[in-house]
Amino acid sequence: MRAARGSAAESPLRLAVPEVERFLDAAFPRHRNTARLTDRLARLLALYGADLLRAAVTEALQHSTPTLSAVEYLIEKHRRDSQRQPPLPVDLIEAFANNWLELWYQPKIDPHALTARGAEALIRVRHPAWGIVPPAHFLPEEGDPHFRALSDFVVLKAIADWTQFAIDGMPIEIAINLPAAVLADPDFVRRMRRQLPDHPSFNRLIVEIDSSELIGGVPQVHGLGTAGIGVSIDNVGVEHSSLVGLEKLPVMEVKVARHVISGCAQDRLKRALCGTIIDIARRLGARTVAEGVETPADLIAAHEIGFDLVQGFLFGKPMEARKFARTLRRPLAVPK
Repeated sequence: MRAARGSAAESPLRLAVPEVERFLDAAFPRHRNTARLTDRLARLLALYGADLLRAAVTEALQHSTPTLSAVEYLIEKHRRDSQRQPPLPVDLIEAFANNWLELWYQPKIDPHALTARGAEALIRVRHPAWGIVPPAHFLPEEGDPHFRALSDFVVLKAIADWTQFAIDGMPIEIAINLPAAVLADPDFVRRMRRQLPDHPSFNRLIVEIDSSELIGGVPQVHGLGTAGIGVSIDNVGVEHSSLVGLEKLPVMEVKVARHVISGCAQDRLKRALCGTIIDIARRLGARTVAEGVETPADLIAAHEIGFDLVQGFLFGKPMEARKFARTLRRPLAVPK
């Protein structure tokens, strides 16, 4: 550990990017001139901003010997990736017509056994010019006529991918993201029920609903619970009061938001908040998932607090279905 703080630049740097503190401690054996290292990190903050520096530092911490050169390389990599994103929203009609839509998968890990217990399906566009495009660049407004078609695609594709995973001997539980409004449509729910696999290994399809959609009240849903469809409440944080009244929904999972999980190993308030949410979830008969687990310290804290599952970059970023299937065949490796 470093014996003393490095320079006057360190305090505002740590305020903007708290992850820098862990990086400085991890990098100290190699970079003994802490003041110089801190000043260079402060210049990177001024040049590229907190978000880019935070992403690079977090990724560098996943390596056994994080270095400043690794942070500088990762900043440049993230910059190149961001510059490849489309300057305008992707045309969803064009994406449908050209089969650009895909589902990518991120595993949900049992922190006790360190095995994959499920996966979240995340929609992407594979654009010929812009590469892999995240949903912020193509998701339509909820009232858009193409929104329902997109929801249908997600259901059908997730079920098709699950079927292929099952054929390969890996019938893993899949969660998809849908707006709460579609679950209030009995026709949509009936279609989804009819499409569920008739397979002895199929347990249920999980539908993740963002907790922000529940603040105004719990939506009326039809035909869930006994239909092989479970509900997961996503991004639960300080507004955990949104969990009140969820007895009306077949909630089987509660996911705690990344901003609560990140750094909870050192933050007693965050740990207490996690404990409160876990208690509420257990009263609902629901399991809990820690989102945004990016460091071994986050993983250890999530295990100690009592989360049933964890999810985050520590175990891999979202990946296309074929690559995800390959990772399921390999033993899970946790970075030190």
